[in-house]
This record gives sequence, C-alpha cells and structure tokens, in this order.
Amino acid sequence: MATPCYVRVCNRNTNESYDVGPFDYSGNESAFHTPSAMNWIYKQIGIIQTKNPESPLIKHKWSYVKDDFFGPKADVKVEVNNITFEIFTLVQPDIHNVVEEHTTNDYPNWVINGNESSDGDM
Repeated sequence: MATPCYVRVCNRNTNESYDVGPFDYSGNESAFHTPSAMNWIYKQIGIIQTKNPESPLIKHKWSYVKDDFFGPKADVKVEVNNITFEIFTLVQPDIHNVVEEHTTNDYPNWVINGNESSDGDM
C-alpha cells in the first residue's frame, strides 16, 4: 500500500502557507483512478498560468520514477507566480528508526554548583 502524500503550498504573494492532502500517491499515472498530488499540482499551475500567462514555471526539483508494482513516485518542487508547490510524505513512526529523546529543563550539576567542570573542580 502506498503512503499518502501531501502538497505544501507557499504563497509569497499573500505570505500564506498550507498543506493539501492526503493524496493516495504522488505520481501521475492514468491507470490509477485515485487522486494524485502531481495531477493536483498540474491543475493549480494551469489555473495560475491562465490568469497570469507571463509567469514562468520554475522547476526547483523534478524527479519522477515510474514503478508498475508500487505506482509512480514524484519528488517535485515547482514555483509559478511566487507560489511554490512541493510534494512531501510523512514518515510513519513505527517504521522510522528514531532514538527516543528525554528532554528536561534541569540544569547540569556544574551550573547549579557554580563550578566550571562537571567533576566539581574549579
């Protein structure tokens, strides 16, 4: 099963940023009849360029891999009329190897005691 993906939209004209999704997959393949992030981006670019035909399409990142088994994958970041669209996927915590961090607001002993070293020597 494919991991759902999202599109991050950053509109520098209005200083807004938001995420759209989830999409069933990132790539653009007509055999799949489910929403794709790539198709959504194509539609948005079409709408923007219809309204602002002089706006160039800037491809910051453009990688497309076609896979018949898992479906196509796209790693895309494009910009048109100061609006950036970027595809991203959230990493599931159960499959991501992350060391659990224990964060505290406690000061180390050398700070509490006023010593410069942790062994108590000045």
